[in-house]
Amino acid sequence: MKFLIFFFDNIYVKIFTLISILCLSAHVWVGLWTILTDYVKFFYLRLPIQIMFNLFLISYVFVGIEILWRI
Repeated sequence: MKFLIFFFDNIYVKIFTLISILCLSAHVWVGLWTILTDYVKFFYLRLPIQIMFNLFLISYVFVGIEILWRI
């Protein structure tokens, strides 16, 4: 456990982990958008689903950033 704490003390590790979190969230956003536009044709049904997924994704990113920079 101490190794991980020392590992994440390095600023370069934090920066690359932050970039990874942002890239992963962008990948998830594009994938969810593609799947929802392909399979949910009714706009007024798709819109609340997309908003819900985007809010979850944004909250996951903020929690990931908070955990990363708290160490």
